[in-house]
Amino acid sequence: MTPHILTAVKVFASLGVPGLVVGIIYVMIQIWGFELPRVPRGWAGPIVLVIVLSLSGLTYAVIDRVFPKITPFPVTPGSEPHVDKQVRFDTKYGHARFYPTEDGRIRADFAIDFLPVTKNNDEVATVILGMAAFADDEKVDHDEWMNHAEQCSPRFACIHPAVIWRWDQPHGEALVRGDTEGFAKKFSVYIPSDVHRIFLYWEFYQREGDDGAVCEVDPTRPAPKGGLPYVRTVKEGKVVHDWCYRSWGTQVVPVTLS
Repeated sequence: MTPHILTAVKVFASLGVPGLVVGIIYVMIQIWGFELPRVPRGWAGPIVLVIVLSLSGLTYAVIDRVFPKITPFPVTPGSEPHVDKQVRFDTKYGHARFYPTEDGRIRADFAIDFLPVTKNNDEVATVILGMAAFADDEKVDHDEWMNHAEQCSPRFACIHPAVIWRWDQPHGEALVRGDTEGFAKKFSVYIPSDVHRIFLYWEFYQREGDDGAVCEVDPTRPAPKGGLPYVRTVKEGKVVHDWCYRSWGTQVVPVTLS
């Protein structure tokens, strides 16, 4: 319960209880036949008003003592409450098309949809890093694959090296603005002709962190060969987290030639 709601409850209770008490007293007097001293008609209204106001003040004081005092969440002067606390975009599998090539392989054209998760057009997710990885779904162990560190190893049924995007370079950016349709990222790879289902994995990172923090490539940790570099969240030159906000997903894609 917020402070404003609690105050409203106290006020309405302090106004309602005295009226109820006065009504009960009047009914009891009528039932028991008490004879009260008569007062001039002009004084009846002010006397009732004084009684109601006195009881109202007493009721409010009692409620204020009984109810716990609730104070607003403290905010440091000049600062704002934490409002980000989440990734600003989502990614979903779009589509795939497959075409035979003259050298006996298959060209696979994929699309990943980038969608905003906010209706605020002023909020933007700046996607700075991303990757897509590919495995033969008939041979791969999904759980083992999700935990492995080797890039494009035959042991994990890799059928093509991971495709890496780095929009953190100068003049490179991918923006997902709130209250828009987003955009589709399209890319192509060549796979063996004996693959019937592709296990597709993707992940993308946004620059924006919480309270003005930003995501950047971690220069203190060597990047895995053939994979994404490690990232960290930094604010005012200090490392806040060894991770960044991201969106990721998987999809099993049947290979059907066009």
